[in-house]
Amino acid sequence: EWIVNHGKDDDRFRGVLFENNCGQSAALEAGFKSARYSVVGTLDADLQNDPFDFGILLEQLKDNIGVVCGIRVNRHDSKSKKFASRVANWVRNKLTNESITDTGCSLKIYRKEVLEKIKLFTGMHRFLPTLIKMEGYQAVEVPVGHHPRYAGTSKYSTFKRGWTAFFDLLAVRWMQKRKFHYRLKEHTDDNSNHAGSFDERSHRSSD
Repeated sequence: EWIVNHGKDDDRFRGVLFENNCGQSAALEAGFKSARYSVVGTLDADLQNDPFDFGILLEQLKDNIGVVCGIRVNRHDSKSKKFASRVANWVRNKLTNESITDTGCSLKIYRKEVLEKIKLFTGMHRFLPTLIKMEGYQAVEVPVGHHPRYAGTSKYSTFKRGWTAFFDLLAVRWMQKRKFHYRLKEHTDDNSNHAGSFDERSHRSSD
């Protein structure tokens, strides 16, 4: 409603609507494709994260960094939810050889050019930092604020989501192991003065 009312007079605000519920990964991809600027930010509608923290994240978006992720400090969630999150992060990092502290924090900013290289599938939004690092970019984390839930109720079941995310995690691990790791040598053709070169970043995973 807010976007509808304000978008009439300000074309900076646009809503992207589905005919039916397609899930979070589809919603993010639709938003990414509709974005018109070089930097894209994500934030859950429950407003547990503060939109003003986008400024903190933007300060870290430098050089070869593809995504800046928030880390929820002083998290205002139930003990069971925080425990499940810690377990999920530990398992995810163990299987993917990662060190992402809080992948469940929705407050993130991305370079759009990086997102354009990634094809999302259902459930893959949970692993966007890892997928971005697989493209040769860096992911950094920044502590951000966290508030009690302002609006809406969670539609997720911890048990059901846990099993679904685990199978998605196995798919990401498979992609990591099957990722090409090669580098072409620069060479000179005897019959010409042209030297061949190769963009290493496009075909190597981040260390």
